[in-house]
Amino acid sequence: MGNPLSDLWNSLKSWKDQNAKHYVYVRVNADHTDVPGESAALQPYQSYFRLFLKEMYLTKSRAWFTDWYPAVTSLIQLKFADREGVRLSSVAQPPEGQLSEGIFVNYRLSELLPYNGGVVEVDAGLMALKGANHLAPAIKILQSFSGLIAAPLAPVLPIAEKVAAGVQELMDATNGQVHLSLHDTFTADGGGGTTMRPGYFAVVLASEDDVKASQLSVRDSRLYRAVNGGQAKPLTGYDYLLFYLEGRIERDDWRLKNIQEPLEGAVAAYATGEQEKGDTLRKVALLAAFTSPDLTVADRKRVALAIKQELDEAKSLGLGATGGEPRELKEVMAARAISRAQAANTPDISLDELFAAK
Repeated sequence: MGNPLSDLWNSLKSWKDQNAKHYVYVRVNADHTDVPGESAALQPYQSYFRLFLKEMYLTKSRAWFTDWYPAVTSLIQLKFADREGVRLSSVAQPPEGQLSEGIFVNYRLSELLPYNGGVVEVDAGLMALKGANHLAPAIKILQSFSGLIAAPLAPVLPIAEKVAAGVQELMDATNGQVHLSLHDTFTADGGGGTTMRPGYFAVVLASEDDVKASQLSVRDSRLYRAVNGGQAKPLTGYDYLLFYLEGRIERDDWRLKNIQEPLEGAVAAYATGEQEKGDTLRKVALLAAFTSPDLTVADRKRVALAIKQELDEAKSLGLGATGGEPRELKEVMAARAISRAQAANTPDISLDELFAAK
């Protein structure tokens, strides 16, 4: 038995290599989108990224949802924590009955991930599974498992392999095929690959003679095409996938239960007079934040210092002082976090200094 992640990865890359002349892969010019102006490149250890499937369009080149069932799968390989080559998988189930108008997915293919430099490889593919609607429940289950691949990532990495194994098993059982695929290698600016920069990119099942990169634009998460200087219209007549690589310097999601749970526990313990328990949970929360692989290096200090301030105050107030529920991490960060600039100018701290009582 091979490794299911590797098997699926190889299937997607093999299709790309064999069909190089029969599809177009293009990064849409930023000035041809509704977010004009080229975005800044992501900085290693300072930035986060997330991958979306924005739009999917299927022609009637196959008897979709009758003889063939479509499913989109993605694999992202990156450096995570101290591990190189970590692979994350995801599956999207497109809705039936929209083939004539395109399929609007806006499906998140990855959790918000810290960019730790090095090489980030992305493989994504539209799979054609032989069979009718009876495949829908199986794909839905795999999509549900994909949703479990969320921060904190370390405990759920084995789920990525199960999702990939499920897709590979469905392909084997249904004589499935890769219908359309992309592969790209992203690096920091000047690193030799595609620059890790926010933006749209599309893969179209057409030759470069049929669809030219200069003709394509994006509006409201849809792919448009302008021919011979004419007005841009939604692209039709070709199967395609439109992706968006999002970049951030601030998290918009602080749902990190390995930090949140001991944070809440420490506040509750101090409020009930269990100081020793509170001190123990305080160290657990601080250590989890200070070493979290789900945070950029820049954010680990910010989060740890915000938690330290929150818990030092909770401890000083003492018995019965909460007057309500402990705050969520996002609320603690909004109230107490120093800015990124301040963090950069704050001397590094040791664990002993972090753990020290106020």
